Amino acid sequence: MKKRSMSMVSNLVWLTVIVFCGSLFAGFEISNNGKTRGLGLDAGYVMPSGNNFSKSMALGVNLFYSLSNQFRVELKATVFAGKVENDPEGISAGTLAVIPLQLSIQYRLRISPRFIPYVGAGVGYYLNQFSLEGKNNWEALGYKVTENYESVIGYHFGTGIDYFIKSKMVVNIDVRYAVASFKGSYSITELVSGISRGGYIKRDLNYLSFGTGIKFLF
Repeated sequence: MKKRSMSMVSNLVWLTVIVFCGSLFAGFEISNNGKTRGLGLDAGYVMPSGNNFSKSMALGVNLFYSLSNQFRVELKATVFAGKVENDPEGISAGTLAVIPLQLSIQYRLRISPRFIPYVGAGVGYYLNQFSLEGKNNWEALGYKVTENYESVIGYHFGTGIDYFIKSKMVVNIDVRYAVASFKGSYSITELVSGISRGGYIKRDLNYLSFGTGIKFLF
Protein backbone atom coordinates (compact mmCIF):
# COMPACT_ATOMS: atom_id res chain seq x y z
CA MET A 1 0.00 0.00 0.00
CA LYS A 2 2.84 2.32 0.90
CA LYS A 3 4.66 1.56 -2.36
CA ARG A 4 1.48 2.23 -4.30
CA SER A 5 1.03 5.60 -2.57
CA MET A 6 4.62 6.55 -3.32
CA SER A 7 4.12 5.57 -6.96
CA MET A 8 1.01 7.74 -7.17
CA VAL A 9 2.90 10.70 -5.65
CA SER A 10 5.77 10.17 -8.10
CA ASN A 11 3.41 10.07 -11.05
CA LEU A 12 1.67 13.20 -9.81
CA VAL A 13 5.01 15.02 -9.52
CA TRP A 14 6.00 14.06 -13.07
CA LEU A 15 2.59 15.08 -14.38
CA THR A 16 2.95 18.47 -12.67
CA VAL A 17 6.41 18.95 -14.22
CA ILE A 18 5.09 18.05 -17.67
CA VAL A 19 2.13 20.42 -17.35
CA PHE A 20 4.38 23.20 -16.05
CA CYS A 21 6.86 22.79 -18.90
CA GLY A 22 4.02 22.62 -21.38
CA SER A 23 2.57 25.86 -20.06
CA LEU A 24 5.96 27.54 -20.39
CA PHE A 25 6.33 26.68 -24.04
CA ALA A 26 2.68 26.82 -25.05
CA GLY A 27 2.26 29.29 -27.88
CA PHE A 28 6.01 29.99 -27.89
CA GLU A 29 7.44 29.96 -31.38
CA ILE A 30 10.62 31.40 -32.86
CA SER A 31 11.09 31.75 -36.58
CA ASN A 32 13.58 29.21 -37.88
CA ASN A 33 14.74 31.30 -40.82
CA GLY A 34 16.88 33.49 -38.51
CA LYS A 35 15.99 36.71 -40.36
CA THR A 36 15.18 38.81 -37.31
CA ARG A 37 15.88 42.41 -36.42
CA GLY A 38 15.18 44.53 -33.39
CA LEU A 39 16.00 47.15 -30.82
CA GLY A 40 17.53 46.77 -27.36
CA LEU A 41 17.98 48.90 -24.23
CA ASP A 42 20.40 48.11 -21.42
CA ALA A 43 22.11 49.37 -18.29
CA GLY A 44 25.47 48.26 -17.00
CA TYR A 45 28.71 48.86 -15.18
CA VAL A 46 32.08 49.86 -16.64
CA MET A 47 35.42 48.97 -15.04
CA PRO A 48 38.40 50.77 -16.68
CA SER A 49 41.78 49.06 -16.44
CA GLY A 50 43.66 52.27 -15.61
CA ASN A 51 44.08 53.03 -11.92
CA ASN A 52 43.32 56.73 -12.36
CA PHE A 53 39.92 56.10 -14.03
CA SER A 54 36.94 55.45 -11.77
CA LYS A 55 34.27 52.78 -12.31
CA SER A 56 30.91 54.07 -13.50
CA MET A 57 27.38 53.17 -14.55
CA ALA A 58 26.51 52.98 -18.25
CA LEU A 59 23.37 53.20 -20.40
CA GLY A 60 23.09 51.81 -23.91
CA VAL A 61 20.87 51.26 -26.93
CA ASN A 62 21.44 48.81 -29.76
CA LEU A 63 20.07 47.88 -33.17
CA PHE A 64 20.59 44.39 -34.57
CA TYR A 65 19.91 42.27 -37.62
CA SER A 66 20.29 38.49 -37.75
CA LEU A 67 21.84 37.30 -41.00
CA SER A 68 20.98 33.69 -40.10
CA ASN A 69 20.36 31.53 -37.03
CA GLN A 70 24.09 31.64 -36.25
CA PHE A 71 25.23 35.14 -37.21
CA ARG A 72 23.98 38.57 -36.13
CA VAL A 73 25.22 42.11 -36.77
CA GLU A 74 24.77 44.65 -33.95
CA LEU A 75 25.32 48.40 -33.67
CA LYS A 76 25.46 49.59 -30.07
CA ALA A 77 25.82 53.08 -28.57
CA THR A 78 26.72 53.41 -24.90
CA VAL A 79 27.35 56.42 -22.68
CA PHE A 80 29.26 56.54 -19.41
CA ALA A 81 31.24 59.13 -17.46
CA GLY A 82 33.71 58.71 -14.64
CA LYS A 83 36.06 60.67 -12.45
CA VAL A 84 39.71 60.88 -13.43
CA GLU A 85 42.46 61.23 -10.84
CA ASN A 86 45.45 63.42 -11.61
CA ASP A 87 48.21 61.62 -13.51
CA PRO A 88 51.68 63.18 -13.16
CA GLU A 89 52.55 61.92 -16.66
CA GLY A 90 49.71 63.73 -18.36
CA ILE A 91 45.95 63.75 -17.80
CA SER A 92 44.69 66.03 -15.02
CA ALA A 93 41.89 65.50 -12.52
CA GLY A 94 38.45 65.85 -14.01
CA THR A 95 35.56 63.95 -15.58
CA LEU A 96 35.84 61.89 -18.75
CA ALA A 97 32.62 61.14 -20.68
CA VAL A 98 32.81 58.43 -23.33
CA ILE A 99 30.30 57.38 -25.99
CA PRO A 100 31.46 54.17 -27.70
CA LEU A 101 29.74 53.36 -31.00
CA GLN A 102 30.44 49.65 -31.43
CA LEU A 103 29.76 47.50 -34.50
CA SER A 104 29.85 43.77 -33.71
CA ILE A 105 29.43 40.43 -35.41
CA GLN A 106 28.05 37.67 -33.17
CA TYR A 107 28.16 33.91 -33.47
CA ARG A 108 25.08 32.47 -31.78
CA LEU A 109 24.33 28.93 -30.61
CA ARG A 110 20.76 28.01 -29.70
CA ILE A 111 20.86 25.42 -26.91
CA SER A 112 17.09 25.50 -26.29
CA PRO A 113 14.04 27.36 -27.63
CA ARG A 114 14.65 30.10 -25.06
CA PHE A 115 18.41 30.19 -24.34
CA ILE A 116 20.88 31.48 -26.95
CA PRO A 117 24.47 32.12 -25.81
CA TYR A 118 26.81 33.97 -28.15
CA VAL A 119 30.33 35.30 -28.64
CA GLY A 120 31.18 38.44 -30.56
CA ALA A 121 33.85 40.90 -31.63
CA GLY A 122 34.07 44.12 -33.57
CA VAL A 123 35.33 47.65 -34.02
CA GLY A 124 34.19 50.88 -32.40
CA TYR A 125 34.49 54.65 -32.56
CA TYR A 126 34.94 56.24 -29.13
CA LEU A 127 33.73 59.81 -28.65
CA ASN A 128 35.54 61.45 -25.72
CA GLN A 129 34.72 64.62 -23.79
CA PHE A 130 36.92 65.75 -20.89
CA SER A 131 35.99 68.36 -18.25
CA LEU A 132 38.93 69.71 -16.28
CA GLU A 133 38.52 69.97 -12.53
CA GLY A 134 39.56 73.16 -10.71
CA LYS A 135 39.67 75.54 -13.67
CA ASN A 136 38.82 78.50 -11.43
CA ASN A 137 41.61 77.57 -9.02
CA TRP A 138 44.18 77.66 -11.84
CA GLU A 139 42.87 81.03 -13.02
CA ALA A 140 43.07 82.38 -9.49
CA LEU A 141 46.77 81.47 -9.54
CA GLY A 142 47.23 83.29 -12.84
CA TYR A 143 47.16 80.34 -15.25
CA LYS A 144 44.81 79.10 -17.95
CA VAL A 145 44.84 75.31 -18.34
CA THR A 146 43.15 73.41 -21.18
CA GLU A 147 43.03 69.72 -22.08
CA ASN A 148 41.35 68.20 -25.12
CA TYR A 149 41.01 64.57 -26.18
CA GLU A 150 40.32 63.21 -29.64
CA SER A 151 37.77 60.59 -30.60
CA VAL A 152 39.51 57.33 -31.48
CA ILE A 153 38.98 53.91 -33.05
CA GLY A 154 39.05 50.86 -30.78
CA TYR A 155 38.20 47.16 -30.68
CA HIS A 156 36.17 44.87 -28.47
CA PHE A 157 35.24 41.24 -27.91
CA GLY A 158 32.89 39.52 -25.49
CA THR A 159 30.14 37.05 -24.78
CA GLY A 160 26.55 37.01 -23.59
CA ILE A 161 23.24 35.21 -23.51
CA ASP A 162 19.71 35.92 -24.72
CA TYR A 163 16.70 34.51 -22.89
CA PHE A 164 13.32 34.67 -24.62
CA ILE A 165 10.54 35.56 -22.20
CA LYS A 166 8.19 35.92 -25.18
CA SER A 167 8.59 35.18 -28.87
CA LYS A 168 9.37 38.87 -29.53
CA MET A 169 10.89 39.89 -26.20
CA VAL A 170 14.34 38.93 -24.89
CA VAL A 171 16.24 39.48 -21.65
CA ASN A 172 19.95 39.89 -22.34
CA ILE A 173 23.19 39.67 -20.35
CA ASP A 174 26.34 40.95 -22.08
CA VAL A 175 30.00 41.06 -21.03
CA ARG A 176 32.66 42.65 -23.23
CA TYR A 177 36.20 43.97 -23.08
CA ALA A 178 37.10 47.09 -25.06
CA VAL A 179 40.59 48.11 -26.16
CA ALA A 180 41.27 51.72 -27.14
CA SER A 181 43.85 54.49 -26.65
CA PHE A 182 42.83 58.11 -26.42
CA LYS A 183 45.04 60.92 -27.63
CA GLY A 184 44.98 64.51 -26.48
CA SER A 185 46.84 67.72 -25.90
CA TYR A 186 47.25 70.14 -23.03
CA SER A 187 48.40 73.73 -22.63
CA ILE A 188 49.27 75.91 -19.66
CA THR A 189 49.29 79.66 -20.28
CA GLU A 190 50.48 82.35 -17.84
CA LEU A 191 47.78 85.02 -17.96
CA VAL A 192 50.10 87.96 -17.20
CA SER A 193 52.94 87.21 -19.60
CA GLY A 194 51.03 85.15 -22.13
CA ILE A 195 53.80 82.53 -22.10
CA SER A 196 52.41 79.11 -22.92
CA ARG A 197 53.71 75.58 -22.90
CA GLY A 198 52.00 72.34 -23.78
CA GLY A 199 52.33 68.83 -25.05
CA TYR A 200 50.58 65.66 -26.13
CA ILE A 201 49.00 62.90 -24.06
CA LYS A 202 48.28 59.29 -24.97
CA ARG A 203 46.65 56.88 -22.55
CA ASP A 204 44.96 53.48 -22.75
CA LEU A 205 41.20 53.48 -22.35
CA ASN A 206 40.67 49.73 -21.95
CA TYR A 207 37.67 48.65 -19.91
CA LEU A 208 35.51 45.68 -18.95
CA SER A 209 31.75 46.20 -19.13
CA PHE A 210 28.81 44.25 -17.73
CA GLY A 211 25.33 44.95 -19.06
CA THR A 212 21.81 43.63 -18.79
CA GLY A 213 18.75 44.75 -20.66
CA ILE A 214 15.78 43.90 -22.81
CA LYS A 215 15.44 43.45 -26.58
CA PHE A 216 12.39 43.71 -28.80
CA LEU A 217 12.22 41.79 -32.09
CA PHE A 218 10.19 42.97 -35.05
